[in-house]
Amino acid sequence: MKAEGTAGVYLDVAGRAGEIMVTTGLNASDLTLLRFEPAQTAANQPPRATVFATGDGVAKLRRKIEDFAQKNRTKKDGTEGRPYHADLVQSIGAIVEAGLRALWRSPAARFPDGDGAVPWELWLDKTQAAAFVGSAPEYEVAVGADRLEFPEDIVVIATATRDALALAVRRLGGVRALAAPSITADYFDAMLSLGT
Repeated sequence: MKAEGTAGVYLDVAGRAGEIMVTTGLNASDLTLLRFEPAQTAANQPPRATVFATGDGVAKLRRKIEDFAQKNRTKKDGTEGRPYHADLVQSIGAIVEAGLRALWRSPAARFPDGDGAVPWELWLDKTQAAAFVGSAPEYEVAVGADRLEFPEDIVVIATATRDALALAVRRLGGVRALAAPSITADYFDAMLSLGT
């Protein structure tokens, strides 16, 4: 799953219709749970999770699935018990590589159409933001100078085509969410003038 030169991979994990999805194993061991959507019973949609997996995270997830298929726990009386990682693996219906829409937090109707460059609001992991911003121009993603900081995230406005942004997100990692820009440069300027 991990291509050469990538920081990791974003995964779209679908649960099983009518069942509870176990997500604890999707937020550990080099896996970061970015988003969880409960099942939409009326629309017959299973629960979904968006996960960022480093190369090690992908390998560990594969091992959990293989352990489930091949290894059973031993009960106290010595008999064979449930398979390892049963709760996690049995609650997953499918895992595919996620696209930009899996990271999208604004209403679906606001997702950019067309092939031209458009502004995007990027929520970056604070520990990886500098690396993303520094390398983004190599992928034709222009990141504005303004920043809004939260305890875990840094929000920036970037301009790029969907394809350019998708490649940057895949290769650089560190993007926790995408949205339609709601914070303008004027907002940042106003906040800075209040602080001086």
